[in-house]
Amino acid sequence: MSATSVLNSGAVIGGMLASKLADRSCPQRIVATTFVLPAITLTLMTFA
Repeated sequence: MSATSVLNSGAVIGGMLASKLADRSCPQRIVATTFVLPAITLTLMTFA
């Protein structure tokens, strides 16, 4: 599997999970998390 398809699949699945969590809890915290986690992940991918 290429890196692009993995990133896109993660974005789709993560978006669905984040929307469910945002409906149940604090949306601001969920949105902040969805910006921070991909930033950390993409930074770590540069070290591989």
